[in-house]
Amino acid sequence: MGIFGIGALLAFAAAVIGAAATRWAGTIGYVVLLLLFVPVGVSASGSTLGPRMIPPWWAGVGKALPVGSAQPAVRNVTYFNSHAIVDPLLILSAWALAGVIALVLAAVLHPPIPGKPSRPVDAATSSVPATTRPGPAPS
Repeated sequence: MGIFGIGALLAFAAAVIGAAATRWAGTIGYVVLLLLFVPVGVSASGSTLGPRMIPPWWAGVGKALPVGSAQPAVRNVTYFNSHAIVDPLLILSAWALAGVIALVLAAVLHPPIPGKPSRPVDAATSSVPATTRPGPAPS
C-alpha cells in the first residue's frame, strides 16, 4: 500500500507541475520541465548508476527532484519497513503543492479570454445556425 501512495503522489506532483508549466509557458514550458524531470531527474537520482557512482553535488540535485525523492522512498518502504521516508515524501508533497499553487495563480492572474472558446468549435455539432456562422456562405 505504501508503494501505491508514493507512486500516486509522484504522478500527481509530476502532472500538476506539468499542467502549471504548460499553463504559464505553453509547450516550451512543458518541454523544459520534461527535460528536467526525465534525463536530469533519472540520472541525478542515482537509481541507474547507484548513488556512490555520481558526484555528490549531482546527487543533491537528484534528491530535490521528484524522481530522486521517490526512489529512496520506494526502496525504504520495500526493504526497510517504511523507515526514513518522511523527507522524500515532504519533497514530493512540496512539488505537488507548488504545482497546485502555480495552477491557482495561473487561473487567477491569466483567466481565459471572454468569448473565446477554450477548444475549437466543430461546425457540425454547433448549435449556431449556418446562416449566422462566420465564413463562406453555404451553397
